Amino acid sequence: MSDLGDQVKGVILGLAAGDVHGAPFEGDFAARTLWKFIGKTRSGERRWTDDTQMSVDLAESLLECGGLDVEHLSQRFAASYAWSRGYGPGAAKTLKALKRGVPIKEAARRGFPDGSWGNGGAMRAPILALWPWENQRELLRRSHESASITHAHPEGQDGAWLLAHATSLALEHVDASAVWLALVEGLQSDALHAQVIRAAEVFGGQGDPMARALDEFGTGMSVRTSCVTAIFAALWFRDRAFGDLLKCLRSRGGDVDTLSAMAGAVWGGYRGASALPQKLLEPIEQRTHLEFIADRLAAGMVNRQSHRGARTEPT
Repeated sequence: MSDLGDQVKGVILGLAAGDVHGAPFEGDFAARTLWKFIGKTRSGERRWTDDTQMSVDLAESLLECGGLDVEHLSQRFAASYAWSRGYGPGAAKTLKALKRGVPIKEAARRGFPDGSWGNGGAMRAPILALWPWENQRELLRRSHESASITHAHPEGQDGAWLLAHATSLALEHVDASAVWLALVEGLQSDALHAQVIRAAEVFGGQGDPMARALDEFGTGMSVRTSCVTAIFAALWFRDRAFGDLLKCLRSRGGDVDTLSAMAGAVWGGYRGASALPQKLLEPIEQRTHLEFIADRLAAGMVNRQSHRGARTEPT
């Protein structure tokens, strides 16, 4: 497998592994107890939550349509909805409305009249970094469009851009200090812009930067309380064990499955699937299908890179 192929597979499997191993620690006692009963398939595999399901929907829609088709993707999201995947109540209202034929812009405000600023658009956005867009500007636009199906609020869309951008930088092995500088580009939210600047300061600070990041940037369900935290964790544990990353994120509670999925995707982009421990991959639901999707996405990226290289060669 090429390095890029391993990295692409690392993004998808890292996201899924973070999701399935974070889900048992998600929510209050009642939620964790429920997941004990529904969190495994009949064959004993660990089930995905909506984090992985919507990521799979996005990947398969890109492959089927040859790029982002918002209408097609919205219907994929709606068709895949199942309460047992752990979808939030706002997302449930939006997806049920889409299934009834409500227009996207109207459906996206069913749960939140001003639009959702939650991390649901961000959790699936690493997949966008696995498509051969022309440039970062197009990735930015497609991140917003993909998120807008469920997240009409600008911060919800900014979260998607942050995770798509961070994943694309991971695939390029960009150093942490340069990542923070790059992530401020294209943000609509002044608050998120300030958070990224602050994250760069904390990352290079004294003491225990990871603990400070958890305290300052949060472990919640909103973009402001999760996206920078997840990226920070992925960068902090970049050269450490994946299991240590997961252990750190579940230590504080909160939106553990989504934080772990987002961080796992970025970590996997840097390190590749070959660095993920088999004991954490073996119990994942439909792992073979996830790897198949990753192989198809990687092939598209490699082919596009080869085509671009051929165009620039002198004649």
